[in-house]
Amino acid sequence: MKKSDFTLIMWIGLAWLIVSAGAIAYWENLQSAPVLRVFLFWSLCMANLFALSQAGRAFLGLAGNSDIEKKSAHVLGIFGWGSLKLLLLAAIASVLWATRQSYTLATIAGISTLLVVPVAGGIALNMKEMKNA
Repeated sequence: MKKSDFTLIMWIGLAWLIVSAGAIAYWENLQSAPVLRVFLFWSLCMANLFALSQAGRAFLGLAGNSDIEKKSAHVLGIFGWGSLKLLLLAAIASVLWATRQSYTLATIAGISTLLVVPVAGGIALNMKEMKNA
């Protein structure tokens, strides 16, 4: 992935934050707690998606490289980014567990970042590739 692809996905993530936080603010009569919950889950999910992309990049680097010195660096990269991804998933789970009785719609809007951003980003990148082909 090029830097412009990451930028496009970040813009899609930011647009999803604005849409979901705006909808929650409207439905919850402009209370700040649900909007902050959307932002919290959005932040954790975007960091999780970034760690996943970096772990995938390191894995592809490992698969495509035959130099033994670089293989160990890619393995360490996979381990590091994979560990960060698991820690972020644990953080998401712990926040879900701690706040399981309040603001369900805000929680769903924040967690849906894990679905909306990769799907919308994939569609946008596919349209960008088809336009350039």
